[in-house]
Amino acid sequence: DVLLLLPDCQKQLQIVEKSADNTEFTEHEISIATWVFEHHQPAGLGTKTLAASKWYYLPLKVKQGTLGVLAVTPRLSEVLITYENEHLLESFGNVAALAIANFMR
Repeated sequence: DVLLLLPDCQKQLQIVEKSADNTEFTEHEISIATWVFEHHQPAGLGTKTLAASKWYYLPLKVKQGTLGVLAVTPRLSEVLITYENEHLLESFGNVAALAIANFMR
């Protein structure tokens, strides 16, 4: 499952896109996404920061700052975020951030 979170007018992250309608994403998960947005660092599954989460959070960064957060969780609990997967997600996140930045102009 994948979620795209972007800030609203009050700079509060909101889910703007999700890959499935039945995605479970609690207030606790929103708070982790907010931490990622404010600290401009990945967190969650497979990281050393807030690793107990079942989601991997990636800040969507451009030259001007962080635009939002991409949250990804594997459907199977035994699947981990590997080093290779992390770099693939970072590459995808960079392309997504550039596309969002161009759309927001």
